[in-house]
Amino acid sequence: MLYFEVHSITNEYSKEMILRILSSYVLILGLYGCPGDPSNSNLSDSVSIDIPIGLDEQAKPVDVTVNECGCNDNFHCVDEECVPDVCAQGVTSCFSVSEQKVCSDDGSGFEVIPCPGETVCYLGNCLFKICDPQAQPICQNGKRVSCNSLGVGYNDFPCPGGTECKDGACVPIEANILLVVDTSSSMNVMVSTGSSPENCISNDGDCPPWLYPNCDDPSNPYTRMGKVKSSLDALVDSEFMSNVRLGLQRFPQRHHTLANMHCNVTFYLGQPTISGDNDGHITAIDGWFGQNIEQTIAVPFPEDQSSNSLAIRSWFDFVETPSPIGGACSSNDDCPGKFCWGEPGSKTCHELSNHELRGTGSSTPIGKSIFYAGEYFRHHVLVEGKPCIQDSDCRSPHHTCIADKCHDFNAHCRPNVIILFTDGLETQNQDINNFFHPRVQAKRLHFGLGCDEQEDCLAGATCIEGSCIAPDGVLPEEPFACTAGGTPCQTTNDCPNPCSGVPCQGECRQASVDYIDPGFANRMVDYGGTPVSLTIHVVDASEVPNANRLIAAYGGGLQVSVDLANPEDLLTKVGNVIQDVKSANTCR
Repeated sequence: MLYFEVHSITNEYSKEMILRILSSYVLILGLYGCPGDPSNSNLSDSVSIDIPIGLDEQAKPVDVTVNECGCNDNFHCVDEECVPDVCAQGVTSCFSVSEQKVCSDDGSGFEVIPCPGETVCYLGNCLFKICDPQAQPICQNGKRVSCNSLGVGYNDFPCPGGTECKDGACVPIEANILLVVDTSSSMNVMVSTGSSPENCISNDGDCPPWLYPNCDDPSNPYTRMGKVKSSLDALVDSEFMSNVRLGLQRFPQRHHTLANMHCNVTFYLGQPTISGDNDGHITAIDGWFGQNIEQTIAVPFPEDQSSNSLAIRSWFDFVETPSPIGGACSSNDDCPGKFCWGEPGSKTCHELSNHELRGTGSSTPIGKSIFYAGEYFRHHVLVEGKPCIQDSDCRSPHHTCIADKCHDFNAHCRPNVIILFTDGLETQNQDINNFFHPRVQAKRLHFGLGCDEQEDCLAGATCIEGSCIAPDGVLPEEPFACTAGGTPCQTTNDCPNPCSGVPCQGECRQASVDYIDPGFANRMVDYGGTPVSLTIHVVDASEVPNANRLIAAYGGGLQVSVDLANPEDLLTKVGNVIQDVKSANTCR
């Protein structure tokens, strides 16, 4: 058998010449005999021929080799015969846990090679151990994984629908729940009498200990605020809140500098807005909202898997503790981020080492508070697509840094929820055509307001003539509602009128939300601009039937009326709302 092999061709012009030379070589073989013929002393088994490439002076010679076997792929030469390969050339496999089996370069057989050092053979490669085969499963890139039997890698064990991996176990997908608590001064009234504790006169001594810093009886609170704090403290410490990520928000409050503390103000001064609010429909994290966010966000969501329940419960413990940090001062401006307090002439900078929810201020800015809650979610919770280098850059236990972007593997399933506790009705933005009306904000966060295409609307709403229309049967059908509270009405006489200022809360106006934002704030979006729906539940203690139920309806949530005289009623009903949140997972 004669085999020609061309080892190199340096340019296109050499092809024809090579064919000519090969033809001449065949002629020579006919005259002198074949290589390998014992009678032929002029030729060898392997012949190399230098082929000049005339058109390329720099070209190198081309080697043509004649081999004893010219075998096809998957064959090798044995005794001048082509026989099938016994293995794929160069492919490795495992002979044992500690030995690698390597196929020879010509595919004719195997060689067993010991794995070096402490490595073990796995899938044909000698690898170092990276995990303990006896260890419990862990979470990795959103999946539950377990160390394989050799300790050189992990096997996936996907969690079933509606669950996610946490601490190596499959648990229901964790909801983000922001508790928003009404901290207006009406929360200081006593549940039994409806009057302030400082005006309490009782012959039998049935008045609360209205003294700073406890301000009420922690074991048997008298005031609305005391009842709510006691119930929320029990709620946060209950099984209802298992597998829930919590945050705490209050109505806007700023530090108030007083020489002598008292229970109606303490260190907090209630405001209709946080400092610097310019009524902008979109805020910046480095603007007035980001700079003063602590005036409304009391305890942020935890940024890792740790619990913040103790931090939240410290706002419910009836104790407020100012601690000096040094530095003489005359006003809060002298204490950046802190406050100035003390007797006249000897004031120093202080901070609170133990905060407390307090009822202060005459306004009930429900709409603005819902807006602030949405902006907090947008900046700090819905960080999908945010640039990152490592997981901690996402500042979220739900997000992993993948390809330099924060990614929540269960973002499409995760409930994002606001639970509003209030004993009152909106006092600041009562015009249904105002962006900061509470129903407008609720619809914006849950369904969306204006739209250009169907993808702009959320939670099953349909884009019709530029407006997001909620699904049939979701919203109440009555055409008119009281401007504050949203109770059904036909005339102004049907509306409760508990206010004493202007504008009065008793007007009967259009119930439906038709507002469309002229800018870019028609819906909630995450960091990457993808629309995201939030759900708003309302826990109402106003004692006005059906009050604030339209906020919950437009927010896609529940409205529950609670009796603050019965703390168990509050705990049970709010617990049921939490259970509803947990079962609302769309991926089950």
